[in-house]
Order: sequence, then C-alpha cells, then structure tokens
Amino acid sequence: MAIGIDVHEMGWPLEAEFSIQDFGVYLVGQGVWLRPCIRIGGFGEHLEPNRLYIVSVPSLNDMAGAHCVLLDKRRDWPQVIDPHMGRDGKRVYSYVDESIALDFCELLE
Repeated sequence: MAIGIDVHEMGWPLEAEFSIQDFGVYLVGQGVWLRPCIRIGGFGEHLEPNRLYIVSVPSLNDMAGAHCVLLDKRRDWPQVIDPHMGRDGKRVYSYVDESIALDFCELLE
C-alpha cells in the first residue's frame, strides 16, 4: 500500500506485462500523480533518496521483455516490490539501481 491504495483494490493485474506508460496512465486515472524522469543513455535524472518510483527493468522471466517494479527509497535501505513475488516459478528483483533501470517515474504523494 505504498501509494495509499491496497494492491487488491487497484483493479490492475500487476502480474500482467505492462509498459510504464500504460501503468502511469492507469494511476493518473486513479488520482495518483507521476513525474516522468528523463534519462537517456545513462545520463539525466537519478533515483534519489526519500522518494517512491515505478521502475521499468528488463524481465527476469521473459526474454527481451520489460517489467515494472515499485522502488521505495524512503527508508534507510531501498525496498523493491516486485509483482512476481510469491508466484511459483517466477524470478524477482530484490535490488534495483540506475544501471538496471530502463525508465522510471516518481510517484508523487
């Protein structure tokens, strides 16, 4: 419930594949605002402390696929919330940094 909405009440199949843009449009429709972060070729904005992000990362389960995770950097140690957690046979991210991130948006509270 990092953004004030219980995962089960979101109405979005988090285990499904989606792009960060599609999920961003969905969240704005739910009243959750995002700030797209600009990063091109490894340069640009950084994943800053004390913020909450949706991060697009290479899929660990589908070749050439992408996957979104929630990255909570509001604590002493960043917490990654991967929608595949607890799903049999699925590999999950436990750590994400800028070297892995394909794209990211900051969730605004």
